[in-house]
Amino acid sequence: MIIVFWDQKTKEVYLNAESLSKALKGMQYQLWAIADGKPVNAVMYTEEKDSKIALSKIPKAQAFAITLEK
Repeated sequence: MIIVFWDQKTKEVYLNAESLSKALKGMQYQLWAIADGKPVNAVMYTEEKDSKIALSKIPKAQAFAITLEK
């Protein structure tokens, strides 16, 4: 399970991606916020990023998505 935490007060985004499979060589995971029906780049995620550290600040979002990118 992948969990995105978004603090609506501070606008900080955290990601718990322990169960996310390792990205293929040359690929990275991209976290997107969906705001007003449009994707907004949140952050490129790597295994080295700790879920206790805010990855980015997103002013508003209705949903989040993760894609695998080159």
